[in-house]
Amino acid sequence: MKNILYIFLISFFSLSVISCSSSDDGSKTSENTTTTDNTTTTDNTTTTDNTTNTSDTTAPTVTSVSTTADNQSSVSITDNITVTFSEAMDTTYVTTSTSDTNCVGTIRVSSDNFSSCVRMSSEPVSSNSNKTFTLDPYDNLTVSTTYKTRVTTGVKDTAGNTLSSQYETSTGFTTLSNWSSSTIARIGTVHDIDGDSLSPNSWMANYGTNPEIILQSTTDIILVAWRHQANTGDTEKIIVSKIVSANSGYSISGHVTVESLGLLAGFSVDNSSNFYVLSAKSENLSDNLSNIGHRSGIMTLQKFDSDTTRKYIVDVSLEGKYNTPIMSPMHAGTSRMVFGNGKLNVNFAGHTNISGGVRHQHSKQITFIADNGSVDSVYTGPSHSFDQRVVFDGTDFIGVGLSDAGPRGIAVAKVGTVTTLSKLEPLSESYCNFFGLTYPCGNGTTTSYRFNPVAYGIKGGNDGDTAMHYNMVFTRLGNIQVGTNGYPILFATEKSTGYTGSTVNLDARNLALVHVKNDFTSADYHDWDNSYKIGMVDNDTSLNSNFTSHAVTVVNKDNSSLTYSANNPGIVWFTNYSDKSLENVEKPKLVKISTNKFIAIWEKWKATNTSITGMSSDYVSTFAMLIDEYGNILEAAKDIGQVRLQRGDDVVELNGKAAWIRGDQETSSLILYTISESLGLTTYEL
Repeated sequence: MKNILYIFLISFFSLSVISCSSSDDGSKTSENTTTTDNTTTTDNTTTTDNTTNTSDTTAPTVTSVSTTADNQSSVSITDNITVTFSEAMDTTYVTTSTSDTNCVGTIRVSSDNFSSCVRMSSEPVSSNSNKTFTLDPYDNLTVSTTYKTRVTTGVKDTAGNTLSSQYETSTGFTTLSNWSSSTIARIGTVHDIDGDSLSPNSWMANYGTNPEIILQSTTDIILVAWRHQANTGDTEKIIVSKIVSANSGYSISGHVTVESLGLLAGFSVDNSSNFYVLSAKSENLSDNLSNIGHRSGIMTLQKFDSDTTRKYIVDVSLEGKYNTPIMSPMHAGTSRMVFGNGKLNVNFAGHTNISGGVRHQHSKQITFIADNGSVDSVYTGPSHSFDQRVVFDGTDFIGVGLSDAGPRGIAVAKVGTVTTLSKLEPLSESYCNFFGLTYPCGNGTTTSYRFNPVAYGIKGGNDGDTAMHYNMVFTRLGNIQVGTNGYPILFATEKSTGYTGSTVNLDARNLALVHVKNDFTSADYHDWDNSYKIGMVDNDTSLNSNFTSHAVTVVNKDNSSLTYSANNPGIVWFTNYSDKSLENVEKPKLVKISTNKFIAIWEKWKATNTSITGMSSDYVSTFAMLIDEYGNILEAAKDIGQVRLQRGDDVVELNGKAAWIRGDQETSSLILYTISESLGLTTYEL
């Protein structure tokens, strides 16, 4: 028994020593203790672990897709895209497209419903313990564009779980536009037509006026260019405003300011919504009797894409293309520019160099290559050209000019096309130069030359006989439009044939139209010796039973005994005003709204001021009518009220209606007017 107890005590003591020399965390030891363990232990104990290990089977989710912008409707084009998940992800399964715009990888960004995807500069960069991934686009994003982000089920978390379903942002984010959202009041001062007091008796109303507000529309974009009415010391500028449809109407969505030399000489939009701005310097070289060479800073052409990024600015020079430089652009005239078939054509007035001790005025048509703004060709238009228009008919640019002397009438020319005629006797050197030929010319052979035939000859023309000087043209040029079988031209003139007197208007001015034939350049319609043969105008009464003739006498400006007979066939008169003090047509406009349907618009004015300054508020009202290309009336003339027309700007087609814009300085706004086919007027304050 004692032996058994002894053995038990020794065993208990040994277990106690072992237990006391072991600490819980293994940190408590005696550095001076040397322990020799000579014990051999055999553990035959079997231990069973009843604890259950639960594996991760929870699918990750996308918690956010964002950019650095506070407003996801105004994201910078240089911004990155960040995707955040609910848990740590396996980075090897978070990928994107880095080599091209194909939609590959597990995170994709697209602006076209994933037909293509944004190329990234690298694979997504992880952060936030592999929960957040940042994508850096290889190139800038496109302005004014909405992008969506897609995360495929190919992504995995660290446990190998995939998304339960593909994730895609519902609205995405939209990049900023370069268009400024500033108000008109802050960005500039608009031209206000209420200040127009050039009555029919005004000498200055003989001449075209500079463009101020030019409206252009395509199927994709509506733009208006307007010239800031700068005060002394102000910066000259042109503003282009973008118009959008809004709540069954229209509003301005943004503006861009364009460099200007002072004048707005032209504005046009191409089929890709690029827009072009032509600016000119305001100068008058009438009293400068020195010949002038080619200069810079007289005219510039600028091209912008639809997001207002400027593609080029070109200082326009005719050096190497034409001997006479650009001088006093739009002096005693105006300017128009149009786009067609990859080119731009501008028809504008300006000075010539000195001839006979005098600096004369004429028109030029310059054709530009739209891609780079280089000058393609230069064409000389009529001498003393007071008003200009140009259209593109799908193949050619057709220029029109109202001129007083060379020739006297409404001249029409197809740019780049020459007319071949025979002249039995040689022409003088001045005539050779006028026709762009090398002297001697017309010496009994058939000669081709650029020709300015008239569609309507104007009465009078002699300096001494014609009322108030030969500059007096008694006529207001409207527009030329492209028809199916030719070119209708609308204008206003006097029905009487007398041209002597002491007042600017000798008779009431009435609205008229001629229809120029498609093949008007044919030699069959023209004569070397008579610019007023006028064979190119339709006068077949089966086309319009109201075609009539209006024969007048055209007199040489320097020699009253040298006269021509202008038979003026194919005239259609739309008004029958008779009292010039009460009724006159001013500012005639013509616009094509659909196939064989045109709207003619004009202002009716009194002429109470008999002074040649003619500065009186004689405006009465505005009228409109619907016609076909031959002048047949489809909807009778209607008084649409006191809605003013811009004197130097055109009416254009907008969604099947006639449309134009005027400025209102009192409210610092632009006002859009539209006229429907039924001649209903709608007004929108933009």
